Amino acid sequence: MRCGQNMRLEAFIKRLSALEASVKPRMISTLADYVLWASEEDNDEDVEFSPEIMKFIEEAHAHAEEKEKSTS
Repeated sequence: MRCGQNMRLEAFIKRLSALEASVKPRMISTLADYVLWASEEDNDEDVEFSPEIMKFIEEAHAHAEEKEKSTS
């Protein structure tokens, strides 16, 4: 009986993992992913940025602001 319960639990966990993966937003984790996402005409889908890409975006934004201030 114990073996049957383990098999059912494993099947349940596998199905739950598949469901969780299907509802998670798309992950932007590389510069290529970001460029492709940004180039899409209808990019209002829910996406998630990796910490590395988020840091890159924030640094690029800060650099652009500094450059704009120095040229004004």
